[in-house]
Formats: sequence, structure tokens, C-alpha cells
Amino acid sequence: MIIEPTLNQQIAVLNQQTQRKTCLFRTSRMVNDKKAEELEAKGLYRRAASRWLEVFDQCDTETRRDWLRNRRNECLVKRVRRAVVIDSFGDVTRAAADTPRRMGLDKPGGETFRLKTK
Repeated sequence: MIIEPTLNQQIAVLNQQTQRKTCLFRTSRMVNDKKAEELEAKGLYRRAASRWLEVFDQCDTETRRDWLRNRRNECLVKRVRRAVVIDSFGDVTRAAADTPRRMGLDKPGGETFRLKTK
């Protein structure tokens, strides 16, 4: 005697299988983008975050968008911001003063640029 499952039992089994697949799918890599991954490998996290945003715009499901949003946020956290350098132009002033000396044009009174009289 073979007992066939009812329709509700079949639906319950299918839901359990789907939930298992969904959990496995969520833990694995959901979206692959070669360019963004290469940028991350090179340490160019800001550019990788921009690339992930482009992929996000083309995505069709909400779960993938959530994954992409998290991946982009990870890149933004990892990016290194350069320290702000306050420029006082002191280096430029020193270089401008040093250039005539290095060129051999630092004669007193500007004699280098005067015409020689006979």
C-alpha cells in the first residue's frame, strides 16, 4: 500500500527545500564582477565601490541588491583616505631661490644678465 502525500505536505516539503537553497545561496558569493574584484585585489577600494554601484543598478532581485550594498559598504570602509596636507608654499619659495644658484646664475648685482661693455 503506497500512501501519497497530500498537497499541503508537498508544498511544505518544497518550501523547506527552497529555504535551504536560499540559505546556501545567501552565504555564497551572490554576484560576480571581475572588474570590481580586480580593483579590490589591487587595493583600489573607492573605485571598486563605484563599480559595485554600477552592478547594483543592473541587479534585479532584492537579495542581490542587499548583498551588493553590503559589499560596497565594505569597500568604502576599507578605503584609505589621504592625510590632508596644508601647503604653506615654503617649499616653492626655497626651490625658486635655489634654482639660480644651481644654474650658476647667482652672481651678485645681477651681473649674469648685464651686457658686457667693451
